[in-house]
Amino acid sequence: MPEIAVLFGSRSKLDSDLQPTIFVVESVMKTTEAVLQGLLKYARPEILKEFRADSCIASTAVGLDILMHYGILAEPFPVRTLIFNEPFTSRLENGQGWPTGQQVRVWTEEDGSYSVGIGVGTQQPNKWAGYLAILVEKRLLLDLSIDQATRPQYNMMLEPLCVEIDEQFISGSPKVFKAGQCVVRVDALLGNEGYTSSPDWLFAGRRRKIVANTLRLIQGEL
Repeated sequence: MPEIAVLFGSRSKLDSDLQPTIFVVESVMKTTEAVLQGLLKYARPEILKEFRADSCIASTAVGLDILMHYGILAEPFPVRTLIFNEPFTSRLENGQGWPTGQQVRVWTEEDGSYSVGIGVGTQQPNKWAGYLAILVEKRLLLDLSIDQATRPQYNMMLEPLCVEIDEQFISGSPKVFKAGQCVVRVDALLGNEGYTSSPDWLFAGRRRKIVANTLRLIQGEL
């Protein structure tokens, strides 16, 4: 793994007293990756048995419960996420510029250009104006509910995802990446902690069965 090479150099040059440390680091990293893969595979179907698709707070809480169970460093991370389908992205890349509301409707009629924003807009009564993901080990962003932006009619098919990030993203620079046929832009919403008063965040009892079932499925593959 690159992290091992950077920290310790090639294994052939290691002193014997360093080898146990490396094996521990490798084991921890393998467990982290396996748990993340398990979350991506199993958590969302369990979550959707109890919550609606637009359940970023509950999904994040479930993910954090499971990561905490395995001792993996993680924290809630408020973001704003914009998802663009292929025709929309092509127009931007061709220099057409950011469209107005009326232009978006024209684009959609012309070639099916479409975008979805999550965590945009203003605060409403009993509804947090934000979107929540998970920052894992300060190096990964885990989003267990981005599938709520799926729009099959516009060829926007999204699944839970995990992407590498860096300090610049954590400090406020956007992260842009491909997800299937879509382009995704994620911006950190630093200090936007209104989710902490949501019932989905406060009441762990509603997600207890979800966490237990997902843990059982993950554990079966470790």
